Amino acid sequence: MNLSKLSIFQPIPKSGVTVVGDRLPPLSLCYVEYEASWLFSTFDCTTVYVRQKEDPWNSIIAGAATGNFLQMRYGFHPAILSTFFGGVLLAIIEWAGSMLNKFTSAQQQMPVLIKEAPQSTPNMSPGFDLPNRASQPQM
Repeated sequence: MNLSKLSIFQPIPKSGVTVVGDRLPPLSLCYVEYEASWLFSTFDCTTVYVRQKEDPWNSIIAGAATGNFLQMRYGFHPAILSTFFGGVLLAIIEWAGSMLNKFTSAQQQMPVLIKEAPQSTPNMSPGFDLPNRASQPQM
């Protein structure tokens, strides 16, 4: 007996709710990326305003605060761990950026060689002689 012909064993077509449920994890990750970038920018600008300085510590503090804020809903321990790892990650990124900047700027600092102008000989007249023309008059 072939049971696949019965209607209860037929595959159910996917509805809109099922399709959205299948796509929900990738969509939520896009939202988290958007939220994290928005939070990081907010914390970075706030840190610049509070400290009245623009330096790498602002990004490190903003990364730690963003990690903490995103993990607060899971409890105290995950929030502290995320704070630590967010700060360390941004510190590594800032360190790599400063090393890259130092490396590229060291390559560009080449000594400037200035050649001295040739000394004019006393036998030469001022100006220059053009070919096919007579010498220029002396002034």
